[in-house]
Amino acid sequence: MLERYSFEYQRAVGPSTWVVDIFLDLKASYEVIVATLEGIFYNDEVPFKGRNRHYISSDMLHVISRWYAESSQQGVKTLFGGVDNAISISQTLGLLQTQGGLDEIRVEEARALRERVEMLLR
Repeated sequence: MLERYSFEYQRAVGPSTWVVDIFLDLKASYEVIVATLEGIFYNDEVPFKGRNRHYISSDMLHVISRWYAESSQQGVKTLFGGVDNAISISQTLGLLQTQGGLDEIRVEEARALRERVEMLLR
């Protein structure tokens, strides 16, 4: 509901990631936030259909970037909470690169982050 509200009434007002930032500041689980955003993305929910998917993609990339920054400081074994999560996140980053509707800068950010994750998984 907050993502929809942000899209419909708050575009270009304040930071674009304010919805997910609220949940991150409240210490909501990264796994839950990413899973929720993935659900919106995969279900092609209105109003995030077609070209508007990039709003959800951008929020996913933002959350994943913050999760990476926090978890990589704790070592490879806890990257994204474990190897299975790291593999899933790498796949999600690949999807965001190809089907997320992101601009070139964010596509490059997703690519670079995926490279770092893949390197740590080796």
